[in-house]
Amino acid sequence: MMGVVTEEKSKTKKVLTRSETEKQREYWRRKQAESRERRSSQKHRRYKEKDRHYRQDKRNNTESHLKRAQKKLNFPKDPEEFVNTVEYLVHNITPRKRKIMKEKNLLNTPTSRKKLAFFEKSYEVLKNSNKKNNSHLVKQKIIRNLSFLKKYRLSTMLARFLGVSDSYISKQSIAGNKAKQLRRDATSEQNKKVIQDYFQRCDVSTNLPTAKRVKKDNQERRVLDRPLAEVYRQFKEDHVDVKASFSTFVKNKPSNVQSTRKQPWFGCLCESCANVDLKLKALAQVAARSGSTIKVKDKYEAVAITLCEKDEGSAFHKLQCIQRQCLHCGCDGIVRYYQPLAEQNCMATVVYSKWERVKKQYKGKEVTQIMPVSHTGSVTEVVLNLSEELKTFAEHLFVAAWQQKQFLMLQKNVPKSWAILNMDFAENYTCVAQREVQSAHWSHNQVTVHPTVAYYRCQEEGCEDIVTEHLIFVSDDKVHDAAAVQEFVKLANQHLIQKRGVTILKEIQLTDGCSAQYKSKVPFTDISCSQADFGFSIERHFYGSRHGKGPSDGAGAVVKSAVRRAVMGGNVVVNDANEFFEIAKQKLSKEDTDHNEHFKRTIFLVTDINHDRPERSDKCCKTLKGTRKVQAVQAVDKMIINTRNLICFCEFCINGVEQTCVNSNYVHEWKVNDIKKLQKMFPETEVELDLL
Repeated sequence: MMGVVTEEKSKTKKVLTRSETEKQREYWRRKQAESRERRSSQKHRRYKEKDRHYRQDKRNNTESHLKRAQKKLNFPKDPEEFVNTVEYLVHNITPRKRKIMKEKNLLNTPTSRKKLAFFEKSYEVLKNSNKKNNSHLVKQKIIRNLSFLKKYRLSTMLARFLGVSDSYISKQSIAGNKAKQLRRDATSEQNKKVIQDYFQRCDVSTNLPTAKRVKKDNQERRVLDRPLAEVYRQFKEDHVDVKASFSTFVKNKPSNVQSTRKQPWFGCLCESCANVDLKLKALAQVAARSGSTIKVKDKYEAVAITLCEKDEGSAFHKLQCIQRQCLHCGCDGIVRYYQPLAEQNCMATVVYSKWERVKKQYKGKEVTQIMPVSHTGSVTEVVLNLSEELKTFAEHLFVAAWQQKQFLMLQKNVPKSWAILNMDFAENYTCVAQREVQSAHWSHNQVTVHPTVAYYRCQEEGCEDIVTEHLIFVSDDKVHDAAAVQEFVKLANQHLIQKRGVTILKEIQLTDGCSAQYKSKVPFTDISCSQADFGFSIERHFYGSRHGKGPSDGAGAVVKSAVRRAVMGGNVVVNDANEFFEIAKQKLSKEDTDHNEHFKRTIFLVTDINHDRPERSDKCCKTLKGTRKVQAVQAVDKMIINTRNLICFCEFCINGVEQTCVNSNYVHEWKVNDIKKLQKMFPETEVELDLL
């Protein structure tokens, strides 16, 4: 009767899915945690004592078993006895195991005879060897070759015979065996590489310039801009031909790329994006309180509501819609979308934050500081403010996404005789000391760090791979201006041409839009003189406004982290750029010992930067009208440059045929600009512009 009941129960037993099993396990974990919290201190002590005794008994039993096995069942004294023992292991097994064996006369096969001959020879080496290292290696090799006994369930008998543990047998058999045969639907290595490269894209994850986040592996740390589910959805849209489940996608995420929940503090964000996100979050909270389903997931969805549908096969909306010149779409779309929520919560008050510039009095002076300011208003007022911000926000997001996509295309396929430089100033390194005295806390020296990531074709014959080289410039000069940038570019070009042997016919520089360093009339003057300075033309392209995080940020974090760890060890001291350079070079710099290496890192100490350049000062050139809207600058001649609204690296633009650009719907043609001032003489500098 009991057997019948048991059989009926087994038939009606429900098979749980993965999610249900995980919920059940989570329930058990929670109950166990609650039980532990309810324990008294005395009961908790008894549990720990019981566990300690159990582990000690298990350890003693294991040790005694191994000692007995080593003493009684060690290697036989002669090879014949060794072979006979192996035969015994194979043939004298229980009937249940005998059914599993596919070959009854295993030791008479050619393969087995070769293995036994190897055992005899190996045992002779083992017996005649006095060094423990050699004995261990021979024993290891014998176990690996005996791993075929595992499929006959003889691993335990083999372990007792050899006097080792079962886990040691298992590890050696796995290490010695050939690679496991993959399933037919397994993810290929090529697809895994595609997934890993996708996580490293600038529009998917952002470099963390914080040195404290870098670990001992000296890899830059990145954090995803969106949740993993959203990243996977976008990946499937971009790579239709790659078949990978969500679990496979997550499993192949590189270890240096962290999910959004791993970033407790989000810094260096775009002001416009943050303000839109704060309003969307406030409206979502109102919808949750009222039970409404009207909710906008993120800023991208909010912008999409105000635009027409994308053309089939296009990654971007039409330019006229983005620039708010379309008659069929507009910011009224977001107002209509939130209208039911506003009517349902007409009496509700919404509290939200907004980043604003606030004027304050500090030491008798009026200073401006940007900070989050709380605001209150009705749902209708918040929605109207949101629609006002979305008027220019669509173009803001489009420019940032377009520039990142073009940079990614260029970095993956650098044309021949081109050099790509991605550069930006890192936060200055503060020279702190381990076990620092109290009075030194308020007077720390700083070191300027300017990381530049260079991409160029490998110079080895027959190799078409892209070389990535981190060029780290350190200096005690703390003036971050265009003159410093020009000096760093000069040293970078000399290094690439003279030491790396790179032939440069064109150089592309990728930077942010900082006016003091890269994007104003003085930096434009340096670009216009590139042919005279370096012998080749330079183009400088800019990231979208406040979206300028790139590879150089991660490169700077790695170097500062290495120096910081060395200082924390207490063995070195860093007081200036020279000491920083010596330690960083010792810890990180890679020499050309391997010519097939496609990643390099070189560190430079810059001691002299000439900031007094009257022939290229702001008095010799005029401000370019609409500078903030310019995303690309190209050298033509001294004081003459070309500008473009967006960058494009299609096949025709790379070859200089702009009239047939495939992205002409978005990218305009180059526009010629003369940045030379009309005056011929400045009395205060006594420099004639005609000499340029």
